[in-house]
Amino acid sequence: MAQYKPDVPLHTSLAQVSASLDALTPALTTISTSLADGKTNLGDVETELNNVSDTTKQISDALGGAQTVVDQYQTVTAQLKASVEATQAAAPAWMMVVAWILTFVLVWILITQLGLFAQGLDMLRDRREVK
Repeated sequence: MAQYKPDVPLHTSLAQVSASLDALTPALTTISTSLADGKTNLGDVETELNNVSDTTKQISDALGGAQTVVDQYQTVTAQLKASVEATQAAAPAWMMVVAWILTFVLVWILITQLGLFAQGLDMLRDRREVK
């Protein structure tokens, strides 16, 4: 049987592997620290995302309230528009009534003034004849 005689003895190889693994310890510690920091940062991100969610909900609620007010104003505006249109439709008839009433009043004042003018003329004629 052939004897096994490696170039590097087993104990030397194990020592070399142990030495190379010793260099991994600081790297694994750094990775562990980074993972712990990442976990903390993820907690912070979660908190901030919850804050953003709450703020977004408040904005949504405010917009919902604003939409309600806008709907109410649209209803009021539609009612006012209908009132204005009804008034515009009735305006010519009202203007005609007002014009007839003013015409009647002016004709009545003219008639009374003609009566006063006639009385004044009669008074002037009487005075002229008396002298």
